[in-house]
Amino acid sequence: LKSLASELRTTSVALNHLMLSMVDKGIVIKREWGKNKNKELYWIDIPRATKEVYGKEEYNADEDAGARETAKMELAQLKSREIALRREIEIVQQEVSNDELETKLNVEEKVVSDLRERVNGANDRIKRARLGHTNNKRPRVVSWRG
Repeated sequence: LKSLASELRTTSVALNHLMLSMVDKGIVIKREWGKNKNKELYWIDIPRATKEVYGKEEYNADEDAGARETAKMELAQLKSREIALRREIEIVQQEVSNDELETKLNVEEKVVSDLRERVNGANDRIKRARLGHTNNKRPRVVSWRG
């Protein structure tokens, strides 16, 4: 048991407890041998172990293979669903958030406001120029030099 315990990276006390439990259940058979019966030999009782693990007398490889195939199909479906969910997450992450939309909207509203002020200023200048012509006043000419 000591060599098995070191292989399993556990203590020999824990392994001894497990083996005694399995011997009590009849899953493992223990025989003492040697001159003074100081050595122990353990082996598994396959029919009892099968009954303990699978709940029936015999192990059916076909049922196990069927369960394996079902598990493989389910795994493939889950992987496919994971890929679809990852794509969905990428799309959602690329969408603009409400805060970003609000910031962009404020910038564009400022641009529109500035353009309205320029249009209103131009309309005011046009009105003043028309009023000046109707009063037989000559419009003032302004020359720009850069």
